[in-house]
Amino acid sequence: MDIDGNLEEWKSIIEASRIIVDELEKLGITKSVFIKWSGEGTHVHIHERCFSSELLSKYNPLDIAYSIVEYVLDRCRERLAEIASASNALKIENEIDLKRVFTAPLSLHRRRDLCCICFKPEALDSFEVEWADPLNFKHDSGWREYVEGEGDEAALKALKSVGGYKGWVDTANAKSRT
Repeated sequence: MDIDGNLEEWKSIIEASRIIVDELEKLGITKSVFIKWSGEGTHVHIHERCFSSELLSKYNPLDIAYSIVEYVLDRCRERLAEIASASNALKIENEIDLKRVFTAPLSLHRRRDLCCICFKPEALDSFEVEWADPLNFKHDSGWREYVEGEGDEAALKALKSVGGYKGWVDTANAKSRT
């Protein structure tokens, strides 16, 4: 889940991230979640290995990812809309594009003197932008932690509700759809 805004409104970005993380926890995904601060926003991530090989043999990973994001955003839409309406630039999206795919941990922001850092949800409430100072960054390597199968139940609920990725060009080539 991608949450972007103005650096000056970073607290709203963190607040929106907290709502999303809380919703993921309600769905049973707790140990496999991490946050990337990219310089002007966050990316709330679910570790890709928290889905069992059995689930991945039945469903395309893109269908799983897209469906979970849509499902979570739908479940907390009203709370997120409140935060967004009080902001000048807050955007919360389910975007799949190359810019986001290549936001790597510890990479430098293209306009800001900040680096991309990762941290676990328990650090959300104490986050400070200074953590992303390239000369003195605070980066949690625990972002790599996951529990295999932790996301399966949430994925199945999301797939049932959302039905998979809506942007397939050629569905005949898509691996076992929902």
